[in-house]
Amino acid sequence: MNKLVLFISVFFLFSCSAEPDVTAPDNLLSKEQMIAVLYDLGLAEAAYRGRHHKDTLAEEKVRQRVLYNFEEHKTTKKQFEASYDYYMKQPEMLVEIYNEVLARYSTRLSEVEEKVD
Repeated sequence: MNKLVLFISVFFLFSCSAEPDVTAPDNLLSKEQMIAVLYDLGLAEAAYRGRHHKDTLAEEKVRQRVLYNFEEHKTTKKQFEASYDYYMKQPEMLVEIYNEVLARYSTRLSEVEEKVD
């Protein structure tokens, strides 16, 4: 999660303002949809990184999980990437999205810690 915070900070520093003529793709995922997809994708990656660093079987399971996440959120990789590209050109919105993703991770971590105690 620290890498994500660093990415957002660096991204924000280098993205002073949104481009004035940015056109949203026809199939743009809403901010809430992006938050949900990014949250689930992050969980899938964390599960992989936490258990298997160079295990090709685990990598394949992560790829399958990513595809499942897209299906679960009724989107495609192409639609997600187009939406992500749009939000990358809208730094204020992207920061809002990632702040919410981080808040959800924080809430999830608190819930897990409560169960452990």
